[in-house]
Amino acid sequence: MKEIYNGLYQVQEALTKFDKEFMVAAVCNKAGKVQFIVQLMHNKEGQFAAFFHKTVREYQHRIRAEEAIVALAETEEDLDEIEGLRKGIQIVFVPLEFIPKSQKMTLRDLGITRKRKKLYPLIFSLNDSKLLSRDLKVSEVNFCKKVLDWLTQEGNLALLSSTSKSTEKNSLPKITYNPKKEESIYEQGDILQFEEELTYEEFIGYKGEKPKLYVPELSLYRVKKGIQFSVPETFEIRLMLSPSHFYGDDEKNGPQYILIITTDMEIALIEPMYKLDPEFIQNALLGFYNDVPMTPGRWVTRGVFAPFLKECLDPVMEIFKIPFTISTEESVIDMYSHEELFHLITSEDPYYDFDGFDDFNEFNSMEELREFRDFHEGAKKSSSVESELEELQSALSMALEYISNHETITYNELKKFLQGKNIRPLNISAVIEGLIEAGCLLPDSK
Repeated sequence: MKEIYNGLYQVQEALTKFDKEFMVAAVCNKAGKVQFIVQLMHNKEGQFAAFFHKTVREYQHRIRAEEAIVALAETEEDLDEIEGLRKGIQIVFVPLEFIPKSQKMTLRDLGITRKRKKLYPLIFSLNDSKLLSRDLKVSEVNFCKKVLDWLTQEGNLALLSSTSKSTEKNSLPKITYNPKKEESIYEQGDILQFEEELTYEEFIGYKGEKPKLYVPELSLYRVKKGIQFSVPETFEIRLMLSPSHFYGDDEKNGPQYILIITTDMEIALIEPMYKLDPEFIQNALLGFYNDVPMTPGRWVTRGVFAPFLKECLDPVMEIFKIPFTISTEESVIDMYSHEELFHLITSEDPYYDFDGFDDFNEFNSMEELREFRDFHEGAKKSSSVESELEELQSALSMALEYISNHETITYNELKKFLQGKNIRPLNISAVIEGLIEAGCLLPDSK
C-alpha cells in the first residue's frame, strides 16, 4: 500500500500545475483493448478525487448509478442504495477523521500521519457485494498500482490533461499505451466507442428471463375472490437492497434484497430475498392478500428497482384491476433507517414497531442489540396474544359506540376515529371487516 499512497500524493501535487480540473480517458493497448479507465478531479486547494475502472462495464455502472442519484435520490437511504450499484475503485482526499479505522491504522504504520498532512487518501472498493468492508482486495491493490504507475510516468498526466471530452454518447477519449516502451500516445479525436449501452437489467444485476405471470390464474382469481373490501388508500410495494449491505454482520451469504409492502400507515410485510426473483415477488404479494384480505385504491412503488418491480407485478395487477404506478411521493418506508429495517428482517415479529428502542442508536454492537431484542421479545411473547385481543375488543367497542351516536357513518370517518384512538392499522382493518360482515357498515359506504 505504501507505493499506492506515495503515488497518490505524487499525482495530487502534480495536478496543481494543470488548469484542467476534470480528466478522463480509457488507456488501451496497441490492439485497442482497455487496460483501465481513469478519471481525475482536482482543484488548486489540493482537493483530489479519482476513479479507477478495469472495464468499460465498471465505468458504465458507476455513471449509470450517478445519473440515478441525481434523478431519484431523495433520502440518505436512497443515496446509499444507488451508490451500492456502482463499480470500480474510488479515491478521495479527506481530513483524517473521515478515514475508517482499518485504513487509518495503515496510514499510521506507514508513517504518513506523522507528516501531518491536511488531507489523506480514502480508498475503497465499490465492487464488494455487501459494501460493509470496502478495503481493497489483493487484486485491487495490484490494479491500483498499475494505474498509478502509469499516472506517475513522465508526461502521462500532461497527456491525460490534453484529451478532449467526447461529445458522443457511450464513448471516451482513448490513449494508446505500450508498456514495454513505457510510451503513451494520444491524438486529438482518438475515441473509444462502446459497442453497446449498459442495459437496465444488467445495471441492477438481473440475469433472468423477461418477467411474466408465474402464478396460476386460478390461484389469482381465488385470492381476488377472497378480498372482502377495498379501501380508498394508497399502499406501497418496494424492492430494495437489503440493509445488511449497510449495517449488521459482514456476511457474504446474507440476503441481497428485501421486498417491503406497506399500508398507508405502517410496514405490513417485509421479505428478505437472495436474488431478483419475479416469481417470488408475485407470490409475496399474494401472501399479503391472504393475510390482509383488503385491497387499496392504488399501488405505488419507487426507487432504482421500481421499473423491474413494476414489470414483475404488472401481470398480477392487471388481473386485480388495480392501478400500479411508479411514484416520487414520500412514503412510510422513507421513515425507516437501514438500522431499523435490519432489525425488522432479523426480528421474529416484523410488526414490532421498536417499542422500548428509544436508545436504539446507542448500542455498540449487533450482539448488544440482539441481546436487548431477545430479552424484550421473550417478555412480549408471553402476553402478546392477550394484549392483541384486548386492543381488538376495545377497538370494536369504541367503533360500535361511535356508530350508535351517529345517524350515518362513512368508512373514512370511522377509520379516522379509530386512528385517533391509536388503534393499530391491522386491528382497524379487522374491526371494519367484522362490521361489514355484520351489516353495520357497508363496503360502499366509503
